[in-house]
Amino acid sequence: MRRPVLVAVIGSVLAGILAGCAGMEPETRPSATPTAPSVTSAPSVGEVTAPRVMGSVEVRSASPAEMDVAQVDGPVRLEVAGVDIDMPVVPVGVDDRGGMTIPEGALSAGWYRFGPAPGGSAGNAVLAAHVDNADGLGPFARLREVVPGERVEVTTEGGAEILYEVASVEQTGKSDVDLSAVFDPDGPPALILVTCGGDWQESIGHYADNVIVTATPLDDVP
Repeated sequence: MRRPVLVAVIGSVLAGILAGCAGMEPETRPSATPTAPSVTSAPSVGEVTAPRVMGSVEVRSASPAEMDVAQVDGPVRLEVAGVDIDMPVVPVGVDDRGGMTIPEGALSAGWYRFGPAPGGSAGNAVLAAHVDNADGLGPFARLREVVPGERVEVTTEGGAEILYEVASVEQTGKSDVDLSAVFDPDGPPALILVTCGGDWQESIGHYADNVIVTATPLDDVP
């Protein structure tokens, strides 16, 4: 089998949740991190370029519209029972600036379909959602309450149920992203959940930080 080819689009930024998480008027926006447990600082998923890896299909163009997309069993539902997260997942790509698109509102998560899928044999499957919308905080606002050891379940379009265990919960400034770590297509399989956090910055229209949950697959579930 041919090794996947990674294509980075230079000079673009991740949009929506990875950069802004806008949706409410600043004066009514609640804190994205209300009285949550402390977390360990780590690289964020801030304003960065998202790489593309298409399973076992070689990518011949940096334009997603021209890519050969491998058929995969994509995720349709995400559950983190310990913090009452149960939400649909939809595939997302990139906008005309090369930034990752995020579902509108805060009730659905987006799976970065140009990267690995949950349940794959290698690489990080990245799911992201807005922290809030005009009606208040969304389910991903509770990511900071997740603790290591928490179970995460992803259901695929084909009906498979993939179980993960949370390994870490991290928060840091958006500008300190470690792109290769978050979108790693070749390392051990993992699930990465991303949202915004920290203080709302009215002057620039987005939150200061990103919250990143990393979970590893459970091979044998008791």
